[in-house]
Amino acid sequence: MFSYHNHSNLGDGFASPEEQLVSAYNHGISEFGLSDHYCIWFDGSTPGFSIKDIDNYFNVLLKLREVYAHKVKVKFGVELENLPATLEEESEVLKKYPLDYIIGGTHFVDDWPIDSYKEWWTVLGPEEIDRRIKKYWDAHYKMCKDGDIDIVAHFDTYEKWGPLVDNDYTEYFVECLKVCKERGLATEINTAKKTSQVNAFYPHNEFIELIAEYDIPVIISTDAHYPTHVTRYMSEAKELFGKYNIKRIARFENRKMLIEYVKF
Repeated sequence: MFSYHNHSNLGDGFASPEEQLVSAYNHGISEFGLSDHYCIWFDGSTPGFSIKDIDNYFNVLLKLREVYAHKVKVKFGVELENLPATLEEESEVLKKYPLDYIIGGTHFVDDWPIDSYKEWWTVLGPEEIDRRIKKYWDAHYKMCKDGDIDIVAHFDTYEKWGPLVDNDYTEYFVECLKVCKERGLATEINTAKKTSQVNAFYPHNEFIELIAEYDIPVIISTDAHYPTHVTRYMSEAKELFGKYNIKRIARFENRKMLIEYVKF
């Protein structure tokens, strides 16, 4: 099993990189990647959101790769924050480091955190919610089209607490998928939403069906911030491969995608 989307206390996680890695090994993970958030813009409003010291981050990963070489393949990743004003600068900085993959994630709309608290959404009216969701899709599409990324994270992040309005955003999702197909990007089935009391993954099942239809390579992500989350709901996510006929699983090394074909 592979686990690439994980966070540590070098960013906004709650355990050390080694604690996350040891938990992964104990749960049968053969390739473990750390992917703490990297964001040049950071005003402290989301505590610990971004990697505090990126040189130290990679030094820690190098050490873990050496120490655990006989047990787990340690992969080097980051989750690049999709902020249009800083995305290009962030990408240039990351070129200096020996990354295996970059995950692209959209967590802000106009510097407003879209997945922090349910109450921040519920105080808004339906029209304002719709406006912000459409701005989210616009930003996410631009990241898929132009961002220096390998994996697109949690497509419908705004549904962390369930559907906010009774609107259909399928056309926006499909436009993103078309660009992913053209560029050869992977995406993920992310199990983190299950812990927010919503009985679903990112993206929701109708979108997962479209991912399969467009034959986009997939990784299973737990988006772990605690050691107990490293393999949460992975087995349930795997069941969707057969349900929706997902054919390709993505692995990464030195920013190159390696494809494994699903056997049913």
